[in-house]
Amino acid sequence: MVIVLDRVKELDRPIRPAELSIEQKRAEQAREKEFSALTPREHLQQAQSLLKLGSTQEAIDNGYRHLKAIPGTAPEATEATMLRSSFEQSLQLRDQQANAAIIPHGGDDKRRQALALAFEEVLRQQGHEVSVSATSDQLWFDCSSALEPRSSCYAAYQSSKHLPSDLKAELRAVGITTLNFSPNGGMIPTWANNVK
Repeated sequence: MVIVLDRVKELDRPIRPAELSIEQKRAEQAREKEFSALTPREHLQQAQSLLKLGSTQEAIDNGYRHLKAIPGTAPEATEATMLRSSFEQSLQLRDQQANAAIIPHGGDDKRRQALALAFEEVLRQQGHEVSVSATSDQLWFDCSSALEPRSSCYAAYQSSKHLPSDLKAELRAVGITTLNFSPNGGMIPTWANNVK
């Protein structure tokens, strides 16, 4: 009888921190299992929803975690890299504007050049020898120095068809309407993509 009463008392008592820890671990394991089961496309979608100006630091950290989970060989890898670059550039631009009392004349030109450099950096990280420059309404992708200029330009062109909407909005905001891809370095593009 004493054993039964002791067992009832045990069930009645509050849960101790060590027991909460076990429940928390189980919940964390369940979240990790869910996270691991996501496809690269789902990771990209989660990152896109989390990596926005005004997001909390926790949301931003989770967004970066989703981007890191996308394998470099996945078709979404290019979009993930561009999303990260675009988001970081947006943060940098936001911080620069917040720190500047007056936005200097020609600010759009500086932003266009910054976008061109960001595109160039992303493409070079992916192994493409591409130089990117900006005019008042176009970004030019010059692939003439690549080992396989036509292949590099075509790969960059294909990637440009799937730009994140945030990046497209940024391009339009600075007046960029067209992305031109030239494997021979000339001013006549082999491929072009309108920024819609």
